[in-house]
Amino acid sequence: WELDKIMLVDGHGLDDLDVRLSLGQRAVALHSGEVKLADGSVLRADAIVVATGVEARKLPGQPDQIFSLRTLDDALALRAALERADSLLIVGAGFIGAEVASTALGLGVSVTMLEAMPVPMSLALGAQVGRLCGRLITEAGADLRTGTAVRRFHDSGPGMTVELEDGTTLSADVAV
Repeated sequence: WELDKIMLVDGHGLDDLDVRLSLGQRAVALHSGEVKLADGSVLRADAIVVATGVEARKLPGQPDQIFSLRTLDDALALRAALERADSLLIVGAGFIGAEVASTALGLGVSVTMLEAMPVPMSLALGAQVGRLCGRLITEAGADLRTGTAVRRFHDSGPGMTVELEDGTTLSADVAV
């Protein structure tokens, strides 16, 4: 999607919803109906959403050229890379990996997904639904490899090569 389509609501829309957004402020205390911020201000509300965000996890020895996907800038950089790529390697077959795979396949990029667990998304969805998700991923055209983990990364010039625990090596133009 283009930038104008991804914005769910702008500042005026938040005002219309009576939503107060406090970005870049660290919460230091939470009490019934109140959040105290690091700058000393206090937010009061009937409902409070604590959205802490996440840090992208890195594997040991993971090179910097492997994309993470957490921010809009990450998404734009990945999109630009995929527009020039023929192949994509995704480490992790979770929700974000599945979305990236779907987008890449739609662009005509060959996709290989690696998942350490025997069933994709099993921790979040359970084994039965995880197997269904895995089937959907493979039916869409991705090469899904479960029960496998990355042993090490090898710099292969502009692309990425990984060595799996079983000694197999895989290479791709882009890796996430």
